[in-house]
Parts: sequence; structure tokens; C-alpha cells
Amino acid sequence: MMKKLSPFLLIPVAAMIGAGGAVAVRISADGSQPESQESEAGAEEPKESEKDSSVVHRNAKQKKGDHGSNSKHSKSSAALESDAEPSTYLKFSRQFVAPIVKAGHPVAMMILDINLELDSSDADSAYAEEPKLRDAVLKVLLKQASEGKLQEMFQNPEFLEETRAKILDESRAILGDGVKSVLIMDVGYQQL
Repeated sequence: MMKKLSPFLLIPVAAMIGAGGAVAVRISADGSQPESQESEAGAEEPKESEKDSSVVHRNAKQKKGDHGSNSKHSKSSAALESDAEPSTYLKFSRQFVAPIVKAGHPVAMMILDINLELDSSDADSAYAEEPKLRDAVLKVLLKQASEGKLQEMFQNPEFLEETRAKILDESRAILGDGVKSVLIMDVGYQQL
């Protein structure tokens, strides 16, 4: 009887241990606790001299991180972030299922979870075009399956990249150049 109940007892204990770890992670990098924890712990307001030293310490860390920023070969992180346009991801409402057919008979099913990386400005139009996108992706998957390439994706990464490239081309034909990449999140294979 106890063996049957032990998983139910271990799960709450593990959750409490995990919650304790999460509280420990919330302590900020400079060693101070979040404001809500400081007020609960009865922490006093730091003295004026302590405030000044912590500000100087933080500024010193920031200056230390600027080491080598005058180099012509390096870019600041702010410049890198401004160069890259933010992305959003289109997660299709359902997975894609493609039959694997040999000698005219289905022998297996491939199940793929596919997402598209898009410019954030194209997200709304992408969801409106989901039926067309699903049709285009399924067309690519069925063509790859009929050529025998889909089931070989596990053994030959070139077929995976070829499938990804063809889905990207079809997606760009519908949405334009706002589609940045195709993400194959999960692949399942089931024999029939």
C-alpha cells in the first residue's frame, strides 16, 4: 500500500524543495534580497554611507564590463540588439501528420511539430493565413514522403535541412520575407 502512495507523497516534497530553490534564485546578483523579502525580514533602511558605496560598486561593475569597448572589432550589446529586429513565433494549432507509403500502402506515420520564426510585425497576418500555411507545409511533407526523404530524416540530416528549406520557401511565398526560419520542434514516427 505504501509503495502505491509514495509517488503521491514525493511530488509535494519535491515541489517544496523546488520552491525553496526558486526563492534562493530570486536573490539578486549584488547579494540584496528583493524588496518584499527585505520588508518581511525586518531589514532596516541602509545608512547614507552604505547607499553610496553600493552605487559605486555597481558603477565599477558596469565600467569593468566596458573593457575593450573602444575596439573597432567589438559592438556593444545595445548596438547588436538594435540591429536585430525582434522575432515572434507562429505555433500551428495542430501538429502535422504525414503518411509514409511503400508499394501503395501506408506503413508508418510521421508526426511533426513545426513553428515559424517571423518578424514581430508579421505575426497578426501570419495567424490569419494559417490555413494556407498548413496547406503549403503539408504539401511539402507529402512530396518529401513520396520521394522517400521524409522517413530518412533520422539518418540523413541533409533531408531534414532540405525539408526545412522547402517549408521556408513555401511560407515566404505566402507571407513574404518576414518569415525568418522554420523550427522543427518535434518529430514522431509510428509504425502501422
